[in-house]
Parts: sequence; C-alpha cells; structure tokens
Amino acid sequence: YGIRFLGPNCIGIIHPAFYLNPTMFPYLHQPGSVGVASQSGTYVTQILSLLARSQIGYSKAFSVGNAADLDLVDCIEYLGSDSETKAIVLYIEGIKRPREFIRATSRVTRQKPIMALYVGGTEAGARSSTSHTGSISGPDSLYDALFRQAGVIRAYCVEDLYEWAWALACLPLPKGRNMAILTHSGGPATSLADACNRLGLKVPIFPESLQGKIRQFLPATGSTANPVDLTFFTDMTVLMEKLPQIILEEPSIDGLLIHGIQGSSYLLSLAEIAGSRVRIPSYEKIKNFFFSSMEAFVQLPQKQGKPVVASAFAEREDDAVAFVQDHRLPCYRSPERAVRAMAALCQYAEIRFRE
Repeated sequence: YGIRFLGPNCIGIIHPAFYLNPTMFPYLHQPGSVGVASQSGTYVTQILSLLARSQIGYSKAFSVGNAADLDLVDCIEYLGSDSETKAIVLYIEGIKRPREFIRATSRVTRQKPIMALYVGGTEAGARSSTSHTGSISGPDSLYDALFRQAGVIRAYCVEDLYEWAWALACLPLPKGRNMAILTHSGGPATSLADACNRLGLKVPIFPESLQGKIRQFLPATGSTANPVDLTFFTDMTVLMEKLPQIILEEPSIDGLLIHGIQGSSYLLSLAEIAGSRVRIPSYEKIKNFFFSSMEAFVQLPQKQGKPVVASAFAEREDDAVAFVQDHRLPCYRSPERAVRAMAALCQYAEIRFRE
C-alpha cells in the first residue's frame, strides 16, 4: 500500500515542536534546530538528559534501526529540506547505499552542515555493530575518505557530535581562522590559546590601535595583546558587553572565544564565603543591572555576523549560563570544548565555500 516505515529494531521518532514522542523516554527541554538520524536508539533517547543540560534541542530525530525501508539517506534528504533543521547529526554503523549517501550529503552540505559519528571501523567495533543492527562496517580510512568527499564533518565522540551541531545550528560562519580570546583569568586564556593552535586556529596579536581601545577598560595587570586577560576583573559589563563589541568590530578577527560566563553561582558563593563580615548587596538587587549586559552579549553574533563561543565552569544551575544557552549562544563546560566547536564552524565554512 505504499506505506513507508522506520525499523524494525528501532525506538521511533521525536518531533518536539509538535509534542510528538512515541518513545519511552521523555523529551523535557525546548525544541531546537538539530536534526538527528541514528542507527542507535540510545543516541536519540537516552542521551536526552545530557543534551538537556545544555539546551541542545531537536528539530526532528529518527531512529532507523535495521532500516528495512527508510534509511539514513532518506532521513538526510528529508532533514536537508526541512526548514526547522539548521544542522544534521548522523550516528552510523554502516551505509547500505553509499553512492546515494554521497549524492545526498554532497547536495545537502552546500546548504547546511552534517556531522557524523561513525563506529565499527575497528575489529572490536565491527563485531559490536554487526550484532547490534546487522550493519557491515568498513575500515576507518574508507569512511574518512567518504566523508571528505561528501563534505561531512566527522566527530569521534558523541558529545563532540552534538556540541558541534549546536554551534553550527546557532551561529554565523567565520570568514577565516583568526580568533580573539577574552577571559577573566590567565589559566583558561592559555588553555584556549593552546587548543586553538593545536586545531589549526590562529590567535594573532591585535593591532596596536585595537589594543589601545582595550587598554582603557583593563586594570594595570591585564593583558591586551590577544588573549585579552582581565585578571579576575569582576566588572561583567566590561567582560560581556564593552570588550566583545570592540573586539568583534576589528576586521581582521573572524570569531570570539570567551571564558567566564557567570552569574548567580559566583555572586552567591561570594556572599556565602563573606558571611556577616562583609556587606554584599543581595543578588536580586543587582540582577537587572547584570543581565542588561547579558542581553547585549547574546545579540553579538547576529549583530556582528561573527561567531561567539563561550565556556564556563558552571552549567545551567548558574542563571547567566542558562540565559546565554536559552538565547542560542553555545556555552560549553570547558575551554577546550568551546575551541573544538569553533574549529568545526571553521571546517564547515571551508566546506561550504570551497570551489
């Protein structure tokens, strides 16, 4: 009767915007713009609690299982034409229609990014995937070449897979690999700079004209050259509003990495440490002032047309982190994760605009 179906041996579909979720796992966070096609039901459903910690939301998600009818290629073609989907995630144990896969992904990646986690390229992994969905795996080198030809970005762990898609679904693409780094602490600044260079991103010394503009906001102990290190300077309007604006206006800078998003967790911990010895204004009294800077900050990527990727050693229990994530600006839980996401943005920009 021409009825198409997913499976067998699958867990179904999720379409959060329509409150459609016939799986047995609850989807409790906001809909998003990451489309998923997976040969593992776990990477559609059991991973939801992890994704909710960062508000990485699905547009649609498909568990294809053994793919007796609808397969990854069908899902790619559907998600490629879906207006709600801005980035596509694939979990792959084997590809039954490689020619069609290359044709579909090559066409879709001209419009939106595709990230893939391929497993089974080792002897032990191949045994597991065969027993799981009956997929016949190929060597890693074969899939590396296939992904390069099709413009698919390969991830090697599931957290990178979704975290890169998060950035690619939300942010404008960089025009190059010159990154600015802005932090309130020297340690994360150095971690960001090292990670950038290891992943092929550049951290150029700022022009003297830009350093002069930055210097007027920094204490004497601060660094203006790039990375910009405020050395535990606690004026959040400088960190979140004034300096990012100045830095992103520099034509030679293609993107900004910022560490130090913090709100309630930091200020409430100061109050707890101080106790009755120091009079600290209640957090509620200064919250409105604090969040005026946050509102300006989350508008920067679209206003400047450049990606801004943040990191913090706090998660959504901190209201500043939650605010940033809820306004579609990715904030990661370590500097290195933020850099890997920025590198994925650069990689896709080069794929998208290559000859």
